[in-house]
Amino acid sequence: MTSPVHFAMGAILGNAEAAEMMLARGELDREKLREILEDIRNEDLRASEVIAGLRKLLAQSEPRPSPVDVNTEVAEALRHIAFEAAQRGVALVPEFDRSLPPVLCDPVQLQQVVINLAMNAIEAVSDVPETRREVRVTTRSCPDGVEIKVADRGPGVAPEDEQRLFDSMFTRKKDGMGLGLSIVRQIIESFGGRVRYEPNVPYGAVFHVWLPPMGR
Repeated sequence: MTSPVHFAMGAILGNAEAAEMMLARGELDREKLREILEDIRNEDLRASEVIAGLRKLLAQSEPRPSPVDVNTEVAEALRHIAFEAAQRGVALVPEFDRSLPPVLCDPVQLQQVVINLAMNAIEAVSDVPETRREVRVTTRSCPDGVEIKVADRGPGVAPEDEQRLFDSMFTRKKDGMGLGLSIVRQIIESFGGRVRYEPNVPYGAVFHVWLPPMGR
């Protein structure tokens, strides 16, 4: 699991390198430079928010939920990983239900959940044939709340590993921290929700995140 902070820092580095290339070529486009600096500022603030959110989570402090528009937070999460997906040749396909009720949760932590699940999916399809390099992120209203679904067409999860996916130290990567899916579950359950995995057919993985609507 690659940290969302890693993506923010990567975006900052990428923007800085783009600015250096413009200066080296003598292309002093003030508007473009202004956009680059604004992106750097936003990613720096984003990294700070994620770090603060993780510190709060790992310290097991009481969550402070607020009314959240799920589509807004999912879209913001995908914006932060769009560059990484493009670099790997992976298509991010959002499908938003526009009739979602608001939910009570922490917006930064909800973005953390989406980033973790979507990046797992991006990594899963990075080495499959190009026609399968797609990650579909869906939101929908269901009778008892709101669902976020992240589906990929990668190699999937071995049957013997399915029961251990959400264990705190489970990882299939030699350099993995083994905390991603455990944190996802901890965040979602702290807001009264659930997260589950199922195989995608004919190949891949699907993660379902369910959150109760406000007032429930």
